[in-house]
Amino acid sequence: MASLRDTELGRALIRAVRRIFIWPLEAALVVLIFGVARLLPLPVASAGMGGLFAVIGPLTPWHGRAARNMQLAMPQMTPPDRRRALAGMWRNLGRVIGEFPHVHRMVGLGRIEFEGLENLRGLDGGAILVGAHIGNWELGPYAALHEGHKVAAIYRPLNNQLLAWLLARRQANYGGDIYRKGREA
Repeated sequence: MASLRDTELGRALIRAVRRIFIWPLEAALVVLIFGVARLLPLPVASAGMGGLFAVIGPLTPWHGRAARNMQLAMPQMTPPDRRRALAGMWRNLGRVIGEFPHVHRMVGLGRIEFEGLENLRGLDGGAILVGAHIGNWELGPYAALHEGHKVAAIYRPLNNQLLAWLLARRQANYGGDIYRKGREA
């Protein structure tokens, strides 16, 4: 019985260390990255963050997880193809992060072209747009906004509570409601 209590105590201690030390460091890093991306011109922010993440991403524990998942999901993929796909994944994630502070302007400048808008025209009631985290997934709701529809989002709260402002900022760009996943959504 003592080992169970030690395990619970250990987990509580790890959670406390994360909240007190790790979360503020993560939040500071995110603020720095987003601040730099916001100051840079859009093409430089996109390419620069893409290059940065292409270098840093493979050094993280998430790289190993992604490689294992790719092996499970696509066992026929050759190791060189898998390495190229993983490098592309990190570069794409960096580009999305570099573009995040510029998304509203990207749409306003006409740099984004939406296909299939005819499916949104004439909707009297609501609709559900489902999108994967492929390309710049932050742009999906702008298709509905382009056609004059209100947008709401369902989200999973971030583990780091100090970064919750990111979701609020994203939703402020859409001008719609935001619902935490669960019964309310």
